[in-house]
Amino acid sequence: KLAYASEITVTADAPASLDGMVSVITTDAKMFMPMNELVDLQKERERIEKEKEKAKAEGKEYVDPNYKNPFTLKVSAGKEINPEKGFDITFGTPAVKLDTTAIEIVTVDENKNKTPIKWHLERDTMNMCRWMVKADWKEKCNYQLYIPKKTITDVMGYENDSTVMDFATYDPEKFATVSLNVNGSGKNRYIILLTDGSGKTLQELKDVTTGKYRFNYVNPGDVRLRIIEDKNGNGK
Repeated sequence: KLAYASEITVTADAPASLDGMVSVITTDAKMFMPMNELVDLQKERERIEKEKEKAKAEGKEYVDPNYKNPFTLKVSAGKEINPEKGFDITFGTPAVKLDTTAIEIVTVDENKNKTPIKWHLERDTMNMCRWMVKADWKEKCNYQLYIPKKTITDVMGYENDSTVMDFATYDPEKFATVSLNVNGSGKNRYIILLTDGSGKTLQELKDVTTGKYRFNYVNPGDVRLRIIEDKNGNGK
């Protein structure tokens, strides 16, 4: 009788009792499995057909609760984003189809009214699976991202599930600003790192020459500045 097991526990020794067990013969060994770990394929097919008929009668699309979509998608936006940086979307494998016309980003006001905004994607030149979302992000504003089902197809032919994400941009009143007046030497260029008290880089400025600069959205606390003379102009 055909059956399948969703999980198999393998032990070195045969069980003390074979009651309620089924033996499985392979070319290398003989295994014993509890009957409760097996599912009767015929009964499973009947169950699925009943679920499909029920969903059809209710005007719904049947979704197998045991199915896990191999397509993976990660959005870097948390509850809040830095409006100067935006956020990015990373796929588990490179995308071969990406319908940006189906993706929506809207602002959400206090009355829950939604207004579409203009935005675009830029592919990371160093990571084919990563796309950066660019827009004219406004401070202290609520947004919603909506990616409909089957909008993206990866190289394996798998398609995305729908994604809805609410997020907001930073409130500048909760952050500090660090202003700098740089007096450089001649045509020298510099890299300025803003770090926390332990030396972890929080923000950086590259290609700095004589002039005024600033770091926005700095969390309250102790910060330090590290200045590097970029002699070869490689940004490092």
